[in-house]
Amino acid sequence: MAIRTLAMATDLSERSDRALERAFRIARLHGSRLFVIHAVDDSLPQMLIERQLAAAEESLQDTVRAEPDTAGLDISFRIVAGDPYAAILEQAETIDPDLLVLGIHRKDALRDLFRGTTIERVIRQSNWPVLVAQARPTADYRQVAAAVDFSPASRIALRAGLQLAPTARFSLVHSYDIPYGGLLDAPGVRAELQGEKLRRLDDFVVEEIRELQSRLTDQPVFEGPCVRQGSVVEVLYDAVRENEADLLVLGTHSRTGIGRAFLGSVAEVMLSDPPIDILIARGW
Repeated sequence: MAIRTLAMATDLSERSDRALERAFRIARLHGSRLFVIHAVDDSLPQMLIERQLAAAEESLQDTVRAEPDTAGLDISFRIVAGDPYAAILEQAETIDPDLLVLGIHRKDALRDLFRGTTIERVIRQSNWPVLVAQARPTADYRQVAAAVDFSPASRIALRAGLQLAPTARFSLVHSYDIPYGGLLDAPGVRAELQGEKLRRLDDFVVEEIRELQSRLTDQPVFEGPCVRQGSVVEVLYDAVRENEADLLVLGTHSRTGIGRAFLGSVAEVMLSDPPIDILIARGW
């Protein structure tokens, strides 16, 4: 299913322009109607607000005219005064997009700085999948790493990834740990036991991934799964690097915030220093 309606929020910064370029590319691929949202701080004097609203409109018009890939696209602007976080969500509510695109605004984002930012607050409350665009796009997505924990959230996120990047190759990534694994190294426990437990767990996880694939699509877009023991974040970073992925897909579990996100605080950690573009979708 194609992305029919697309919303993109910009602060008109250079790094936000990368997200806008990605939104243009997605709209071109899917034939989407694109809404570009920008908020001017409403605490400013009214005269200054009006000037900034007009300047933002002109800047966005210039950007569209300068971008050759926008020819023929259906693009509308929503330039409003208000708090950026609230304005983005209010406008998105009226647009009801299939996807919301945001840009990373800090070049050297740190985890403590990420908390409370517009991006985090929007993701916490978004009713729509959110794409955080980190890199300047040179092509449509080609290689996707999708984190899977077999929960409804990860299934919904994977469906969103398949919708966003229908021509990409997907690698499903699952990490696991062994409770009380240190006991396997205790004296008297043979190394064969440890190896057998790991093999059995690998077989179980691989079978679950195959079952997940069969439920989602009959198209041959999936490559071999990546199943490894270790922390989720480390396994994801390794998978992104080894598969040369240009998109990472994560699911979150609730509206209470990405501090309680997919597999703990994985989304928060990955977004604090994103290696590539990240698609976040909430399960419920």
